[in-house]
Amino acid sequence: MKGHNSKNMKYIITGAWGFIGSEFLKKVYVENQFTEIIVVDKQTYAADQARVPIPILIDERVQFITGDI
Repeated sequence: MKGHNSKNMKYIITGAWGFIGSEFLKKVYVENQFTEIIVVDKQTYAADQARVPIPILIDERVQFITGDI
């Protein structure tokens, strides 16, 4: 992912309320230029919103959707 020249990158991340997904979300958020990140999470027992830093939660470019794919 690192090194993309496009400033119009869009990402869809599933399971970002979990441990691995939240770490991936943080990495994408910090290391890439993007116009939008869509997070889809079923929010089961393993989900924990506290894993996602507040700046990501309030960023208008990041959208959180509760759902099962």
